Amino acid sequence: MKVLSGVPLFLIVISVLVFTVAGCTGAIGPQGPQGPAGPQGMEGPTGLQGEAGPQGPAGSQGPQGLQGLQGLQGPQGPEGLPGPEGPIGPPGAEGPPGLDYSPMQVALLRWYEASTTDYAFPVASGPRALAFDGDHMWVANYSSNTIMKLRASDGSLLGSFPTGVGPQDIAFDGAHIWVANSGSNDVMKFKASDGSRIDIVGVGKEPRALVFDGANIWVANSGDNTITKLKVSDGSLQGVFPVGASPTSLAFDGANIWVANETGNTLMKIRAADGSLQGTFQIGNPRSIVFDGTDIWIASHENNTVTRLKASDGSLLDTYQVGLNPTSLAFDGVNVWVANYGSNTVTKLKVSDGSLVGPFPVGNSPYDIAFDGVHIWIANSGDNSVSKI
Repeated sequence: MKVLSGVPLFLIVISVLVFTVAGCTGAIGPQGPQGPAGPQGMEGPTGLQGEAGPQGPAGSQGPQGLQGLQGLQGPQGPEGLPGPEGPIGPPGAEGPPGLDYSPMQVALLRWYEASTTDYAFPVASGPRALAFDGDHMWVANYSSNTIMKLRASDGSLLGSFPTGVGPQDIAFDGAHIWVANSGSNDVMKFKASDGSRIDIVGVGKEPRALVFDGANIWVANSGDNTITKLKVSDGSLQGVFPVGASPTSLAFDGANIWVANETGNTLMKIRAADGSLQGTFQIGNPRSIVFDGTDIWIASHENNTVTRLKASDGSLLDTYQVGLNPTSLAFDGVNVWVANYGSNTVTKLKVSDGSLVGPFPVGNSPYDIAFDGVHIWIANSGDNSVSKI
């Protein structure tokens, strides 16, 4: 094939034909029927999202729903710090004058000043010791080997119960009556409600005094110069401790047992917890001792005096003259009362200043004295009676 200017001849022919056809414009024929649709092409990729349009107006509020159930209460939070103390208010108006007795007297139901013997009740032979159980006065009768239960309100006899030989002292522990039998060297325990005996415990020689410390009964054994400690619950022995000559009286100050050694002319302070000696103090012929909440008072039988010592250290505070042969002491919350065996009287010493009130006559040979919350009771060993004043 011949080439013109380097272009193949068949391309030139085709180009002339195309041009010729394009240049001839024939009439348009009728549109033929539409052919069937071809298959749908594949979906193209999603275009980019346009910008958000403006927010439309808010719709109207629907009706309020029902209130839900209340939830469980949560745990309490920690207590806050106390606020500052407010200012002190103005003083109130002065009240009316107070009564002429002290709060201590009110607490102990002591409304009067004793001045005369109100009552005397017969008992068995040789009454030597007294103990009050809250409703009754118990009497230990040395010569008849018995204890008696008297109703405190009227002195009526409610019972008489046998003891060992020579009951010398008596004590109450809140539920039981304990009796020291000096002639049989033992201690007996009785039920206060009905007087039935529930125990007997051997102790030292010639037990003459008892004291209760809240858990134990202490016994002064005058014949062998010892004190014995017994557990109240079962009477078991808790210890035996040496003291001075002829211990005849005991007192408890809340922590210590005080021992009056009559022929040894001493007063000893023994720690109740372990029986250790805390001090020894010289006192002439001490027969009886009592504690007033602060001080120890000691009756000296042969000297006709009562001595007052500070319980904290045993230092001497004062000495008072009383009646003849003081044998026993009792504290009523305000005063210390003294039974004067040799003069058949009792005297009263005011604890506040030691001033003496009395003496007041009682029965013959008053040996022991006790307080029942209202009255003073005296065991008159010489005429087998008890006085109530």
